[in-house]
Amino acid sequence: MFTLIVQIPSTEANKAIWHFDSGCGKHMTGDRANLYNYKPCNNGPTIRFAGGELNPTLGLGDVKIGCLTVKGVLHVQDLKFNLFSMSQFADKGYFIEIKSNECRLIDHKSNKVILIARRKGSLYVVDRTSATIERCLVSTSCPAEQAWLWHKTSFYSCWSSVHHIKASFPSSNKNNFI
Repeated sequence: MFTLIVQIPSTEANKAIWHFDSGCGKHMTGDRANLYNYKPCNNGPTIRFAGGELNPTLGLGDVKIGCLTVKGVLHVQDLKFNLFSMSQFADKGYFIEIKSNECRLIDHKSNKVILIARRKGSLYVVDRTSATIERCLVSTSCPAEQAWLWHKTSFYSCWSSVHHIKASFPSSNKNNFI
């Protein structure tokens, strides 16, 4: 098991970033705005930070990232990071595949990649503002070959413009465009 302590200034951008942490026993955040279905609690667990200070749990709620809903995420006073517990994911039956450039959370039943954390330095980071899997999260209920059809009929009123742009690319790049 490893734990890494990093000082990162608290900014609006950091609110969207979640870290996979092997030393963290529970999923937790210091930002109440990250949680929905929020329930305040007065007698939740006290969390000991790496510096030794004890911080109370203020409540708990759920976090939604793509197709994944993480339930029971602790809201911890003065926590500056959003942490996903790798052991808690494993206890829920997910496989965690760690590679040099990414960490993948895999559903053990379907063997599908649920979430990807990209490596930044020595941390594996999930950025809620960017796609975490290579597929559109809205069209995940349809087969991959029908995903673009879903977009064409449901979302993009300017689909013909996309094809016009594609037509202007050299022929060798057309298949990589869409």
